[in-house]
Amino acid sequence: MTGGRSSPFISTKKSRQEAFLVLHQDGSSGRRDVLASQAERTVLSGARNTEFPHAFAAAEEMRAWRLLHLAPEILRQPSFTRAPEKLGEGGRNLANVLARIKAADPLLLADVSRDLSNHLPEAVRIDVKEDPAAGQMVICAQTEDGRQFSSRALSDGALRALALVTLRNDPEHGGLLCFENPENSVHPSRLKGLTQLLQDLTTDFSSSDEEGAPLRQVICNTHSPVFISHPDILSHVLFAHLAPYADPEGNSQLQTATRMVPVIPDPLQPALPIPEEVQSYTLSEVLSYLQSADLATARSHLGAHLAHDLDSFTSEGETENPD
Repeated sequence: MTGGRSSPFISTKKSRQEAFLVLHQDGSSGRRDVLASQAERTVLSGARNTEFPHAFAAAEEMRAWRLLHLAPEILRQPSFTRAPEKLGEGGRNLANVLARIKAADPLLLADVSRDLSNHLPEAVRIDVKEDPAAGQMVICAQTEDGRQFSSRALSDGALRALALVTLRNDPEHGGLLCFENPENSVHPSRLKGLTQLLQDLTTDFSSSDEEGAPLRQVICNTHSPVFISHPDILSHVLFAHLAPYADPEGNSQLQTATRMVPVIPDPLQPALPIPEEVQSYTLSEVLSYLQSADLATARSHLGAHLAHDLDSFTSEGETENPD
C-alpha cells in the first residue's frame, strides 16, 4: 500500500527473528510498530484518526464495502418506519429506502419505476405507502392493466431487480458492492438486461456525463455459463481457481492460493511476449468447466491447458532468444 509515494504506508520488517507490522505516517518520521505474533487485529483497522490520514481513508473506504445477498423472503417484508433507511442484510429495509428516495425527490422514484419496467415490462409503476396502524412502510407495484400488488406478491426475480434499480437511483449509495450470484431467479432471456443493470450500478470514468457522480464499483461471483457469455461483460470476467505455489520461506510443502486470470474470446490468441496474457482461459474452456458435472476433471483439464500454454511460451521465447 503506497498511495502514490515511493515508500509504503504499511510495511513489514524483521528484527531479531521477530516480524513487525509497520504503519507509517504521511511524513517520513512517524510510525507505529506492531509485533505480528501479538497482533489481535489488522493494522489498517487500528487507523482510526487523522494521525495516519491515508491509512485512515483506506480503512473508512473498506468499512463502506457491502456484501449483497438478496433474499426474496426478506425483500417481501414491509419495513418498520423506525428501521434504518439503508439497504440491510438480505435486502432488509427496501421499503424504507424507497420512502427516503421518494421524500427526497419523487422523480427519483419515477426513475426506479422506469428502470424496473425496462427489466420487467409487466411492472409499470412502483410506489411505497405508509401503514400507520402497523407502523410500517409497504411497497406497491402496479401492472400495465392497472392491477396493484404489494411486494409479497412479486416474484423472486422482480424483487431482486427492484432492489438493484433502487440502489442505482439512490443518491446515497456509493462504494464497492459485492454481489453473489446475480443470475439467481432471473430468466435466461433477461440476463442481458441484468448485465446492463449491473453496469449502470458502476461509475464509468470514461464518461464525461458522470463527472461528480458517486464512486461506485460492483464485483460479482457467478457460476452461470449463460451470464458470463454476454459480450457486454466478457471483457470484465476473471476466472478464479486455486493454484499451488512454493513457500518463499523454504518450506517444502506446497501451499495453495486463489489466482484470478482473464477470460478471453475464443478467436483471440495470447499476444507475446507478455507472460500474464498467456495465463488466461478462453470463454469456451470456462463454459466447459461451469457446465461439467465432474468439477475435479474440469479443473485438471484447465490446469493442463494452462501448463501447455506456458510451456509453449517458454519454448518460443527460447527459440527467439537463443543463448
